[in-house]
Amino acid sequence: SSTVLADGLRAARPDVVLVENGVDPARFCDPRPRPSDLPTGTPIVGYHGAIAPWFDFALFAEVAQGHPEWRFFLVGPVDPEVRDEVDRVSRLPNVFVVGERSGSEMPAYVQAFDVGAVWFLVSDLTRAVSPLKVFECLAASVPVVSTPLPACLEIDGVVVASSPAEFGAAIESALASPD
Repeated sequence: SSTVLADGLRAARPDVVLVENGVDPARFCDPRPRPSDLPTGTPIVGYHGAIAPWFDFALFAEVAQGHPEWRFFLVGPVDPEVRDEVDRVSRLPNVFVVGERSGSEMPAYVQAFDVGAVWFLVSDLTRAVSPLKVFECLAASVPVVSTPLPACLEIDGVVVASSPAEFGAAIESALASPD
């Protein structure tokens, strides 16, 4: 599902076929009622998907602490390996861990985000991913800020940031943009 993964396999399997992630645009752009557990009136920086060892908790916590005026929502299942980290960041006053929601509910959550964020550590594992959440956010017309994953570098409309300062500035810019 990613160029990095396909290129890595091509030597062993020259017949490998790259099938990139896709999204049903209607599912994410048709208006849905706002989930009752998401507030109105304050910017929401949202993440949806598994909260697992590849999540960059240090980056996330520093950005959340640096921007108390924003609300950070994590929507998805929590891997037991990172439960302590999730509990730690959930103690920040502007961080909310919603938990797992059904696939049918996810478009409403994504549409309620002001900015979608991909807080992945950059590692051998994540260099080979193509986060479906990016395409879902873009289909819902939600701007995306991501760590510098190779797949995200190739997607128009995704702003890539490495440091907490860059990430915060990219979110701020996305919030200020009329597009």
